[in-house]
Amino acid sequence: MLLNLYRDGRDCIGWHGDDESALCPEPTIASLSLGSTRTFAMRHLASGREVRLPLTHGSLVVMHGESQSAWQHAVPATDEPVGPRPNLTFRWWH
Repeated sequence: MLLNLYRDGRDCIGWHGDDESALCPEPTIASLSLGSTRTFAMRHLASGREVRLPLTHGSLVVMHGESQSAWQHAVPATDEPVGPRPNLTFRWWH
């Protein structure tokens, strides 16, 4: 499990895939958002298509299959006033 704290809208994480060598090629990753609402963005690597979702307190995103190999994800910075957002990320590999 990983714990990240986004203190305000300036704290962010850029485009990435959770493809560390310690994980299998298609890991299952569950991400639990707590606190303030933030935008979660996903971008398809081949087409460039983007999907953006507001993650409210208690939102759970589960990424599986090609979500790491074919897509990248990010929590972009925002100028909007937002409070703290703790995030718990759980990783399973088979």
